[in-house]
Amino acid sequence: MSADQSTNQISGVHRSSSLYKKILSAMAVIFLIMAIFIAGGILMLAYKNENRFWHERQTEAVKNAAGSITEHIEKNEAVLYWLDRFGFDEMLANPSSFRELLDEHPTFMEIAFLDAGGNLLLSASRNEPILSNQFTVKQSQWFRAARSGRKMYTRIQTSPRGESYLIFSMPSLQGGVIVAQIKMDGIWQKVAGITFGKSGTVYVVSEEGQVIAHRNPQFVLGNRSIGESAQFKSILRATGNEVAGSGENLDGIKVEYVSTKIESNGWIVIAELPRQEAHAITRKTLVFIPFGLALLMTLCAVIFRKILMVQFLRPVEQLRAGAIRLSQGDLAFRHVIPRKKDELGQVMEVFNNMAGELAGQQAELQRHSNEIAIAYQQVQSELLQRQKAQAALKELNDELEQRVQERTLSLVQSNKDLLHEISERKLAEEQRQKLEAQLQQAQKMEAIGTLAGGIAHDFNNIIGIILGNAEMARGGVSSGTNLADDLDEVIKASHRARELVKQILAFSRQTDAECVALQPGNIIGDTMKMLRSSIPSTIEIHQDLAPSKRLVLADPTHIHQIIVNLCTNAFQAMEKDGGRIDIRLQDVEMDRDEIWQEGDVAPGRFVRLTVADSGPGMDKKVLRKIFDPFFTTKEVGKGTGLGLSIVHGIVKSYGGYITCDSDQGHGTVFQVFLPVIEDEDVQIDTAVETIPLGRGRILFVDDEKMIAGMGKKMLEKLGYNVTARTCSLEALKVFQEMPDQFDMVITDQTMPEMTGIDLCRQILQIRPDLPIILCTGYSTLISEETAKAAGVKEFALKPIGKKDMALMVRRVFDGVGTSFPV
Repeated sequence: MSADQSTNQISGVHRSSSLYKKILSAMAVIFLIMAIFIAGGILMLAYKNENRFWHERQTEAVKNAAGSITEHIEKNEAVLYWLDRFGFDEMLANPSSFRELLDEHPTFMEIAFLDAGGNLLLSASRNEPILSNQFTVKQSQWFRAARSGRKMYTRIQTSPRGESYLIFSMPSLQGGVIVAQIKMDGIWQKVAGITFGKSGTVYVVSEEGQVIAHRNPQFVLGNRSIGESAQFKSILRATGNEVAGSGENLDGIKVEYVSTKIESNGWIVIAELPRQEAHAITRKTLVFIPFGLALLMTLCAVIFRKILMVQFLRPVEQLRAGAIRLSQGDLAFRHVIPRKKDELGQVMEVFNNMAGELAGQQAELQRHSNEIAIAYQQVQSELLQRQKAQAALKELNDELEQRVQERTLSLVQSNKDLLHEISERKLAEEQRQKLEAQLQQAQKMEAIGTLAGGIAHDFNNIIGIILGNAEMARGGVSSGTNLADDLDEVIKASHRARELVKQILAFSRQTDAECVALQPGNIIGDTMKMLRSSIPSTIEIHQDLAPSKRLVLADPTHIHQIIVNLCTNAFQAMEKDGGRIDIRLQDVEMDRDEIWQEGDVAPGRFVRLTVADSGPGMDKKVLRKIFDPFFTTKEVGKGTGLGLSIVHGIVKSYGGYITCDSDQGHGTVFQVFLPVIEDEDVQIDTAVETIPLGRGRILFVDDEKMIAGMGKKMLEKLGYNVTARTCSLEALKVFQEMPDQFDMVITDQTMPEMTGIDLCRQILQIRPDLPIILCTGYSTLISEETAKAAGVKEFALKPIGKKDMALMVRRVFDGVGTSFPV
C-alpha cells in the first residue's frame, strides 16, 4: 500500500466519525418524535378503553334500573287493569273484598274508582283517604288526564305519616277513572341496590327534572330538581333513547353520565360517575409514561449505536476499499452511492476516473435503454387509458342499473301507498256516514226524551188533580155502591197512569231505577193486558205464567220495558201474515256447565221469561248483531235499533242474561234469565197501612190553582190547618209576615218567578228548624240529593195520593219530633 493510500484511509476513519455523529443526532430527533407519538397513542388508548369500560358499566346500570322500574310499574298497572277489567262488578257487590285486595298488594296506599263525573264508586285506603275527596278530585290534573284517555304519574308527594308516594291514574273500562296511590319505597330500593365503581350513582327523574328515586332520600323528599341544568336539557334534546355526556351532579361534582328514558311513563334513568374516578387509570398512565419512554429511548440508543457500527460504518469502509480496487481495473463491484465530499464522495471521485474509459459503451447502452423505456411508457400509457375507459364504462353501467332498480322499487311502493290511501279514505268515508247516521238517531232520541219529560210534567199535574179529588170523593161514599165502584176504577186508572208516567220518565232518563223485591208474573200479566189492545187480532197470544213465590230484585218499570220490547218485536215480525206469541214464566236452576259461556253470571236459581213467535225468523248474520245499539232490520220510521240493546243492558245490570234462538222460516225465541233473591226472609210487603190523621199548620204552595185547592182540601180532611198559595213570591211574603204561624211548608218545584228550591232556601234562612217537603213532577235542575243537601226534609214525585200524602206528612213531623197541644 502506498503512502497516499494510507493517508486517505486515516482521513476516512476521521471523517466517518463525523458522519457517525450526524447520524446519531438525526436518529435522536427521530426517536424523540416517535416517543411523543407513542406516548400520545398509549394515552389515547388508555382513555378510550377506560371510557368504554365505564360507559358499558353505566349503560348496564341504567338498563337494569329501567328494567326493574318498568317491571315494577307494569306489575302495578297490570293489577289495576285486571281489577278494572275483571273485578269491578265483584268489588262493587262486595266492597270488603276491595279492602282485601289492597292488603294483598302492599305497594298501593289507596285505590279508588270514580265515574265520569268524578263521583266516588269504590275506594280503599290504608291511611287518611286522599283520592276519594269529592271536593278536589274534579280539578286534579290526574283526573282530567284520565278522562281524556291518558295514563298519568304525578309528582312525588309526602303523606302526613311521612310516606312518599305518587298518584297514578288511567281511564276505566267502566267509563270513569281508576286511580291509585303508589308507595315509592319499592322503586327506591330497586334504584339504591344498583351500584358500579366506588362512587357510581343511579337515580331517576321525571320529564320535568324532579328527582323521583335516589340513593340519598333527602334529594327526593326535598323535591330536588335538575330541570334547569345543562345536563338535563341536553338529555331532552337528544333524539336517541340512550344519551351519554358529562356535566355537574346535584352536589356540584363533575361527572360522566349515561341516561335512558322509560317508555311507559317518560321517566329518565341516569347513571353518573365522578370524572376523577372515571379517568383514574389515564392519570396513572400519564405519570408512568415519561419513565417508560426514557427507558425505551436509552435501550434504543444502545441498540442503534451497535447497529450503526456494524451495519453502516463498516460497510461504508468496505465500499470505499472496493471502489479503489474498481478504479484499478477490478470490475467486480457495481455499487455507486453519490454523496457530497465525504466518505462516499471519495468513491464518486474514483468512479469519475473510470468514466472516460467506459463513456462510449455507456452512451450506446443508454440510447438503447432510452428507446426501450420510451416504447414501454407508450405501451403502458395505452394500457392504462384502456383500463380507465373500461372502468368508467363499468361504473356508468352499474350506476344506471342501480338507478333503474331504485326507481322500480319506488314506483312499486308508491303504488302500494296509493292503494292503501284509497282504501283508508273509502273506509273513513263509510265510518263518517255511519257516525252521522248514529248521531242523527241519538239526537232524535234525545229530542223525543225531552219532549216525553215535558209531557210527563203536565200529565203529572192532571193525574194529581184527578187522583186527589177521586180519593177525597171516595172517602165520602159507602163501599158497595155503584159510585164507590166507579171511584175505585178512577183511582186505579190514576195509579196506572202514574206508573205510565214513570215509564215515560224512565225512557227520557229522568228517573233512576228503584229496585224492589217483586214477583214478575204480576207485572207481566198487567202489561199483557195493556198490550193486547194494541196487537191485531190476527196474532194469537198464549200465556203460561205459572204462579211462583220466588222473588227477583228489579225495577217494575224495567220488567214492563222488557216485556213490551220483546212482544213489540214479535208483533212487528208477524204484522203482515199474522201468527202466534207464546209467553211463559218458569222457575229454573242453572249450573256452571249450562251458563259457562255467559262469563260473569253466577250459577243458581233463576226466573226464566220466554217470548216465542212464529214469525219469519232471522239468519245467523243478523242474529249476531241484534243486541248492538242502533242495529235494526226495520224500515225507516219503524224502529230505532235501541230496544234490544236496552233490554240486554237491563238484564245484565241485574246479574242475569238473555239468549236468542232463531232460524229463517222457524220463528224466534227470546229467553230472559233473572236471578232469584236467595234470602228467604225477603217478603213482599202486603200489609195494609191506615191513613194517619194529624194536627198542625201547613203552608201549601203550587202554581196550579186546581192542585193548590185539591191539596188544601185533602190536608184539611186529614186534620191539618192549611194556607194555600199559587204564587211563590206571595207565599214567601205570607211566611215573612207570620213565620211562627206555620209548622210545615209543602211546595212545588217548577213555578214562575221563584222555584221551589229557592223558596225553601229563603224560608230556611228565617226558620232553619222548619220541616219542608219539596214536590216535583219533572225537573232536570233538582234531585233528591241536592234537595236534602239544601235542608229539605222530604222529596216527593207527583202525583201524590191521599194515603201517600198523609204518610209523608206524618213521617216528616215524627222525624223532626214535632208535637202539638191537644
